[in-house]
Amino acid sequence: MKISIIADEISQDPHAAVYIGSQMWNVNQYELRMIEGKRVPDIDDRQVAQLEVIKEKYDIVYSAIGAGLFKCEPDDSAIERQFERLDKAIQLAKRLDVRTITGFALQDAQTHRSKEFRDKMVPHFQKVCKRIQGEGLQFAVETEYMTGVETARDARELIDQVPGLKINWDPANAWVAGEHPLEGYPLIRDCIANVHCKDADSKAWRERNPFVAFGDGLVPWDEIIPLLLRDSSVQTLTVETHIGPLIPKSEKSVRRLRALIQSIKNNQLTIEKGGAQ
Repeated sequence: MKISIIADEISQDPHAAVYIGSQMWNVNQYELRMIEGKRVPDIDDRQVAQLEVIKEKYDIVYSAIGAGLFKCEPDDSAIERQFERLDKAIQLAKRLDVRTITGFALQDAQTHRSKEFRDKMVPHFQKVCKRIQGEGLQFAVETEYMTGVETARDARELIDQVPGLKINWDPANAWVAGEHPLEGYPLIRDCIANVHCKDADSKAWRERNPFVAFGDGLVPWDEIIPLLLRDSSVQTLTVETHIGPLIPKSEKSVRRLRALIQSIKNNQLTIEKGGAQ
């Protein structure tokens, strides 16, 4: 199991982010989201060339492109503008050898995900999957509150209507939206392309930012990680710190995630050895 981190959770300067992450924290995979104030893929050729140089210099992998696609109002003109960004994301992914592009299932401020809303959403994501699969890539919709896919259950309903769609599972987002991760995981275990790791200490997300450093909250990661370690399709866990100050909080989150993974592996090994005696 590899640990990745969203690069701008360290710094929006990609060189600084990768230098700190790789040389100080031994992290060699990075999800791309924000660079120098711009959302990927809305970066210029100079910045793309810089990402190529960094990749070669530090021998790293870009694990996903967090393009923020389709986090927009559910009207046709707004959605069509996102398809233009999707094309840019595809070209960037091919240039940087990235397989996964992530996005969202439109904004749903009423959080009711009505049949009318879903009927509008489905054909757009069918079009997304057809476009992206033709390039040998995959599109993963993130579980995010106040969108059309808040929880794993929402994701399952959408996937059943959009073959080939994948999930960027964020258990903390689903948790603050009211779903326990152990109830959500079995519904989407066959279609997880990316996992975001952060923590939350409250479900009162309408009142304040509920997120805290990994291990400081209430999300049951000690129960989630063993499931993911047994899932051969999940190769990478991506730290999404989501709270400042970024560098110390990100370092703490990486360190705790790595320690939890190792502890679970050690415990499983002990159980296996004990059972073999």
